[in-house]
Amino acid sequence: MATPDAPPRTQDDLGLDPARLLAPCACFNARSAARAVTSLYDKTLEPTGLKITQFAILAAVVNG
Repeated sequence: MATPDAPPRTQDDLGLDPARLLAPCACFNARSAARAVTSLYDKTLEPTGLKITQFAILAAVVNG
């Protein structure tokens, strides 16, 4: 347990490497992939001024 005079412990002090800890996590990997796909679509749609979220809503209205 840390004493009041001791500096706070960091991830390095604890030997934690976030990349190593999260790499095998399916949820983390799925969210990373989703962010990458969203970014790709946002860049593709940039000339229209739309984000993929806005485009998805328009597509739902048209197909709804």
